[in-house]
Amino acid sequence: MSRRLTLSALLLGMPHAALAHPGTHDRMYVLDLARHIAEPDHLAFAAVTLVVAVLAYRHGRRAEARASAKSAAERHDGSRR
Repeated sequence: MSRRLTLSALLLGMPHAALAHPGTHDRMYVLDLARHIAEPDHLAFAAVTLVVAVLAYRHGRRAEARASAKSAAERHDGSRR
């Protein structure tokens, strides 16, 4: 249930990030691009992206550890027979 809720929340949030502010993003010089990326809406979106990435990585590592432990336990139980 929580996985579906998380996915739904992410999908609902995606279109709004692109509509954060109107304007064109092409024809920017390096300093204009740096100034644009430093705007609060871009920084907030980058922070959310980083948090989601860290949580996904940690979840994947935990799932991998559980699978490895389960596999080792099954091998250990199989050797006793």
